Amino acid sequence: MSEDAGVDAKRLEAAFADILKFCLQDKRQTAFLVSKEDAIKFSGENEIIQQLADFKLLHLIAPDTSAASGRPGRFSAYTLDAAIFMEPRRRGLDVVAFWEQDDERRPRGIRESRTYELSRMTIAIKDASKNEDVLSDVLSAVAEDAANDPAPDEETDTLVR
Repeated sequence: MSEDAGVDAKRLEAAFADILKFCLQDKRQTAFLVSKEDAIKFSGENEIIQQLADFKLLHLIAPDTSAASGRPGRFSAYTLDAAIFMEPRRRGLDVVAFWEQDDERRPRGIRESRTYELSRMTIAIKDASKNEDVLSDVLSAVAEDAANDPAPDEETDTLVR
């Protein structure tokens, strides 16, 4: 990514690392929402999300959706690329099955996804200047989490300890 991104490589890596941490470690879910209000307020950070989508690290699954639980506003919904969360059951992740539809013919699960605050990305980018290998650190932590998670039994779908 750093070769293709050029001068913005550090910012992109820091942003991507923070999104991975948010999804895979904090919320343990493969999709997230970005509020339209946040996208306007933090236009530079929203542009980074778009660049990560251009690199196929993220995918836009719904450009304009509402959120569940009475959260006000409109949102864009994104998912991590599937290659990033291989063996999601082993990692105990909630895989948002956006390709399926609910009773109201909406993509399943995206409205329930957690909201990623773009202000969080601003802080992550600032903090990344202190850590050269922020993306490597997050990927290592995610891999360690996966290694420590018990694998589900294929036939019963229960965790094997």
